[in-house]
Amino acid sequence: MNKHKNHLNFSEDYWEYLYAMPGQIFSDALDKLYLGIIVWDACGTVLFANPAVRKCYQTEPAWLKAYYENKPAQAEKPPFSPEIREPLVLKPSEDMTSAVQVRIVRPVFSDEEKTQLKFVIELFQENLPYLDVDGSKENLRTDKDGEMQRIVGRSLAFLRPLIELKKIADSNMPILLLGESGVGKTLIAQYVHDCSPRKDQRFFAVNCGAIPGNLLEAELFGYAPGAFTDASKAGRQGIFEIADRGTVFLDEIGDMPLPLQVKILHVIENKSL
Repeated sequence: MNKHKNHLNFSEDYWEYLYAMPGQIFSDALDKLYLGIIVWDACGTVLFANPAVRKCYQTEPAWLKAYYENKPAQAEKPPFSPEIREPLVLKPSEDMTSAVQVRIVRPVFSDEEKTQLKFVIELFQENLPYLDVDGSKENLRTDKDGEMQRIVGRSLAFLRPLIELKKIADSNMPILLLGESGVGKTLIAQYVHDCSPRKDQRFFAVNCGAIPGNLLEAELFGYAPGAFTDASKAGRQGIFEIADRGTVFLDEIGDMPLPLQVKILHVIENKSL
């Protein structure tokens, strides 16, 4: 079957299966990819760009905006020359975000002699130092701040929440971490803190299941001088007050007495004591 050009050593039945699949399936799959992908024609017109491309640019280029508005999208300077014959690895341009590490440009030809350029695929590879793909920890060497040195993940199921947590870390919204005891929730909470603007402030991890309810309330909220028997005459600041502008991780919060949970909810909702 000549049209298939079975250079990938796939069976004829497999190629028949691929060609029988609706094109929309491939388009939907590319749309869901985390990595940005652009498909150019030989003249530098955008044939396809998935939504992930948008986060690769500091300001959306005019040609990309035109594409998303279903208008002709012609770049003034495509990332390849018409004479391209082999894949290229390019540095990010100045208008791209710092997350983009390299761009891979790969030509696709209509003939085996590579004389007829069909289209060009551009792939944006982001710097993801927390993904230890092969177990060698080679990627962790790019972790200049060291926030991921203690966490090694190899699966996409592990990688995806870390990506989302790193984005969320820039905000002041509360985060709920779910998991069995011993899976490393405190370590992940520390990671969120280290990725946030609060990383230079204090981080507190409180095991709510290991402290009796009355003592836990005093630890979190503090108390006034002489508030109860054996209370310090000078009073005491609570963790919430000491951790101002920092991070407090409440571990095993489900084991906290219900009346105290109500007070914690008030703190979370109103961001005040």
